[in-house]
Amino acid sequence: MTITEQGKPLDFIKGSDRYRIYYPMMLFALSTALRVGELTGLRWSDVDLKENIIHIRQQLVYRNLGDGCRFHIQDLKTEAGRRDIPLTASARKSLIKQKEPDLLLGRTQRQVIDGIHDFVFLNSQGKPYAVSAVNTMLDNIVKAHNNLDKMQAGYRHTEPEPLPHISAHILRHTACTRLAESGLEPKVLQYIMGHSNVSITLDVYTHLDFSQIQKKMEAVQKNTKSDKIRPPLGILPLRRSYFFHKRYRKGTK
Repeated sequence: MTITEQGKPLDFIKGSDRYRIYYPMMLFALSTALRVGELTGLRWSDVDLKENIIHIRQQLVYRNLGDGCRFHIQDLKTEAGRRDIPLTASARKSLIKQKEPDLLLGRTQRQVIDGIHDFVFLNSQGKPYAVSAVNTMLDNIVKAHNNLDKMQAGYRHTEPEPLPHISAHILRHTACTRLAESGLEPKVLQYIMGHSNVSITLDVYTHLDFSQIQKKMEAVQKNTKSDKIRPPLGILPLRRSYFFHKRYRKGTK
């Protein structure tokens, strides 16, 4: 999603009585770029609001592993998936807001899964979300937004601007793209995404929003003088450096 497309569903559900309950989870997904199983499998014991860190240690799946279709806690796909992610201001805000409906509705987890009972994101029945439920929720939000947008466009006599299809994977890819556009180094982004191979991460850089690339290039041009090359950040010019005075001063006398 583009930046504009990203903001539309957030604004819509924030102002919707029906879908407002999903705002914290959607904002958190767009702030952390977690895989959907990591998102739904996140526990409050994995959250450290004091240090502003979340610990990704497991994923939640809903499938038949020989005992019928049910929830299971599984290890992460690779060792790279086991990571600690710093919380941004928006991610922290979404976690705090997630506690509000839990307290307001008296919502507590009613289902223990493989000994775990403190999942962060719960549905109205006090159960964690399956991947299919998250995607269905996103489909419903897009449909509701587009129906409202079409109706309002008719009143304004303008063309509607519908949202594209949104899935849990698209939320992760969108969050990854925003991080790349912010100038995050590929190896750092690889760590945050939990990719085992940096080539997977680098593929994201081929999908960057062109307007953001243009802004970055304009910023570089603005900060670079055409008549001289600036030293790297944190390195003093040679004429002021300690080494210049120690090693070259004698030759200039």
